[in-house]
Amino acid sequence: TDSMFQGTYHGKTKHQPDLDQVLLRATQHKITKICITVGQEEDFETALKIAKENNIYLTIGIHPTCAEKCTPEAIQKIECILKQNLSQVIMYGEFGLDYERFQFASKESQIAAFKKQLQLAHKYNLPLFLHCRAAYVDLTNIIMEYQRQNNTLFKGVVHSFDGSQQDLELVLATPFLIGINGCSLKTEDNLNVLKQIPLIKILTESDCPWCDIRPTHAGYKYVKTHFEQVKPEKYTLGKMVKSRNEISGVVQVEEVIAGVHQIEVEELRKIIENNSKTFLSW
Repeated sequence: TDSMFQGTYHGKTKHQPDLDQVLLRATQHKITKICITVGQEEDFETALKIAKENNIYLTIGIHPTCAEKCTPEAIQKIECILKQNLSQVIMYGEFGLDYERFQFASKESQIAAFKKQLQLAHKYNLPLFLHCRAAYVDLTNIIMEYQRQNNTLFKGVVHSFDGSQQDLELVLATPFLIGINGCSLKTEDNLNVLKQIPLIKILTESDCPWCDIRPTHAGYKYVKTHFEQVKPEKYTLGKMVKSRNEISGVVQVEEVIAGVHQIEVEELRKIIENNSKTFLSW
């Protein structure tokens, strides 16, 4: 849903909309299952339209930095969408806690929004698509307490994981999977933590248009697939846009994980595919 895929960057139009080309490239890289992540109310309808038109999936929820917009009306709107589109909405989120950005939403509002949305995810039996920054203790404690009180057990994935070894241990103590993208692979510390993640606990993601893997990132040394890119103002059909990540970027993420874990990329892909099928039943 990001405006970059409409050719608009920082409010200025640089090229024609090219989402169709982005989806085509994903297909060319043998990516067969695609999920749009949605974390703010203003994107709900657009994401649903894109998902239906292109036969792809989506998540729906309110991001922790938007927690103060998690009103009864917003919850009602989410529930209305869920009732009518459960075949397309495969996870609840992106939601969770972000203690690095209190300038957008207070800790109290984030916790309140998180608890409200856990109820919706439970009601509709949806896996959780979780955002967590510097809040792993609270995030895991709140979920475990909800599960105890309601005699339930969530499936979930901690998206865009870039936490410490201590954070990893908290997540591994839950049934949740760990989502790895370019933002998970920036530093040597990130790679050292990645080595400790069992492959059966990993899902790969692009988080496009963000989280591309750049030459300055520690993980870049493992990248084998390089995309032809141009600046937005020099847009050329068939080429990617520089610094705008795409779905196909997940190919590079797989290469880095395989390099760190010292296995063949194809072997890793089979493991990730199996993890995904078990987790989402798709």
